[in-house]
Formats: sequence, structure tokens, C-alpha cells
Amino acid sequence: MAGRLKYKAAIIIAAAIAAAALIYFCFLRSPEIVLDEPADVTLWYSENSMSDGIHEMLDRFSTESEAGQKITVTARAFESMTELANAVNAAAVNSGELPDVVLCSSDIAAGFYNKGLLADMEQYRRQWDTVKCDSGIIKSCTTGDTLVCMPLAWESEVLIVNRELYPDEEQPASFEKLCAAANEYYRENRSSFFTISDYSMFFRCAMAQLGERFRAENPFDSENENLRYIYDRLATAAFRRGFTAAEKDPAALVAEGELACAVISSSQAMDALKKGADMSNTEFISVPRMEKGNSVYACDVLGLCILKSDENTEKGAAVFIKWFSSEEISSAYVGFSGFVPIGAGADSAVSVTEPPVLWSRLMSVVCSQGCRYFDADSEYAANRWDFDDTLANIMENSLG
Repeated sequence: MAGRLKYKAAIIIAAAIAAAALIYFCFLRSPEIVLDEPADVTLWYSENSMSDGIHEMLDRFSTESEAGQKITVTARAFESMTELANAVNAAAVNSGELPDVVLCSSDIAAGFYNKGLLADMEQYRRQWDTVKCDSGIIKSCTTGDTLVCMPLAWESEVLIVNRELYPDEEQPASFEKLCAAANEYYRENRSSFFTISDYSMFFRCAMAQLGERFRAENPFDSENENLRYIYDRLATAAFRRGFTAAEKDPAALVAEGELACAVISSSQAMDALKKGADMSNTEFISVPRMEKGNSVYACDVLGLCILKSDENTEKGAAVFIKWFSSEEISSAYVGFSGFVPIGAGADSAVSVTEPPVLWSRLMSVVCSQGCRYFDADSEYAANRWDFDDTLANIMENSLG
């Protein structure tokens, strides 16, 4: 009797396994994309610390991948993410020629989605290796439950410090104490102490630490007390000359000893090194958090999105994205740029040379910070450039 029960149990388990396998095969496993004919795909991107390698990657796609025999990818660069987004939006409004693939921030991709410019990327989702992506990263590339871009890399902010001007033992425990130290530094040295390279990214991070979502609204038009509080601390530091609005690369200013420290993106640090800045006297630490906030940090995710086109071109774009976002290719493209490749980790950057010491020190800080992920936010993307301009004008006027 016992043996018969065991036999029936085994039959039930086997049937369940078979059913699960059938579900996986029918619903989770997607057939390879097959193009009806050769496809010409255009890629638009903005210049940054890793974009110099884009043409090398396209050459590899055409010569090393089987798909490269049927898909031709041509790229166009823009000087900034703002210029890139404006070019896409202008082409859409004026019935101009749109790109097929855009490499941009996930927030800008959400804006394209809201304007009805994106192809149905969900149908290609299982083709792409999203299983290796952190769930938070995937969250930052979705609007609701809809994927708006395939994540490729991310970066975060750090505080770069010149240790000759600001000794190791003097490490601010909070943003408020950083501002206080800046004001004291100016009184003693008659020179400014720190700057911020990206106001909107800094405020996004500070608001996240206070449990709030920041959509780059003007602090004068907002009734949010936390937003006004952050702005008041920064404006006061500018008025007292401890904070300055930098007119050139903040990382280079710190390296050259013109500023004691600066809040910069991780890619800006590596870009300054690439341009010849002597970073030997610099150190990276986490940006001091808000005094009453949690130790969480926002990250900026870059991804690849497909714009609407004909079916064959969209398929070609999807195949290219699958290749470009693979662990081997994305890590080689990201390299030692200060960005972190998705799914591979910072230590997987591919290079024939040893990683720069500066890069290793930078990544140890960036990857140890607890990142806070939000859904891709088109409102933040639409407002952030105006917010940056507004804050820059205010800070410059405060300096008189």
C-alpha cells in the first residue's frame, strides 16, 4: 500500500514538473527574433565618459556577431542628454526622421513612452538578459509595469575631497555640517569650500534620504517643507561664500586645489582623470546625508529604448540591444568610465590594462552606497534642466 502511494506521489510530482516545463516553454521562453529582411538601425546617444567606445562596439557588432551580417547600425552623437532629448522631441513634433534606438536616461525614456514614441518593448523583454539585473534597476526602467528601456549602466554621486585642503580627520557627518564647515572655511581662508555639479541629482538624492520623491519642481513654487529646507541650507552657504557655483569642471578644480571638495557624478571623476587632472591628492567619500535622513542614495540609470518604426526595423533594434546589453559587451563598453555596467558589477570592466587606482577607489565608494530606485520619472526628466538653470542663476546671484 505504501509503495503504491509513493508511486502515485511520484506520478503527481512528475506531472507537475512537466506542466511547469510546458508553462516555461510556452510562456516564458521566447523564440529567437527572425528578421524578414536586412535592417538599417540608427542609434542616438549623448557624449559622456564611456561614449568614446561606441564606434568600436558597432564595429564589433558588424564583424563578430552573426546578427551583424543582417543589421547595420549607424550612430549619431549629441553633446548632452538635454540636446539629445530635445532633438528626439523636435523630430517627433515636426515629423522629422526619428532614430530607431536611443541610449538615454531611464527618465527620458519614460518621457518618450508618455508621448507615444516607444515601440512595444515588452514583447522583447524575455529576449533580453534582464534576469541578471537587480530588481531595483528594472524598477527604475519601468513606468507602472511597462519597461521603457533596457538598462545598460548606472552612476551615482560622490564627494571628491582635496586632502591637502581638507584633512582626513575633518569628515562632515551630514550635509548641514558640510555647509557649516564651508562657512567656517571661507571665514578663515577667504575662499569657497565646495560646489555641486548637478543640482537636480543632488536634490533628488537629498529628498530620497528624507523619504520624499523629487520631481525637480521650483523650490519657490513648492510648498514642500523638505525641499525648501534643502534649498535654504544651500542658498545660505552660497550667500556666506562657503559654496560657489563652479564655472569649470568641479573634479578638476578640486584636483588642482582651487576647491576643497565638490559633489560630482562618478563619471565626472574618471573624465577628469582622462583629461589629465592630477588626482593623487584626492579622496572619494559618500556625499554627506541629510542630518535627519536615511543613508540612501539615488542613482542615474542609462538604458536603450526602441522608438516606433516598421516591424522589421524594430526587430533589428531589439536584436542589437540584446547583443549590446550582454554582460561581455556592456562591461567592455562601460570600461573604467565611472559608470557601473548592469548585471556584471564594477569589477568586471574589460580592459587590456590594469584598472586605474583612482577607479578602484571610486568604485569602492559608489558600490557600497545604498541606492534608492524609483520608477522612471518623465516629470523629473522634463523639469530637471530648468531646475538646474534656476538654481545656477540663484547661486551665482548670491555670490554677487
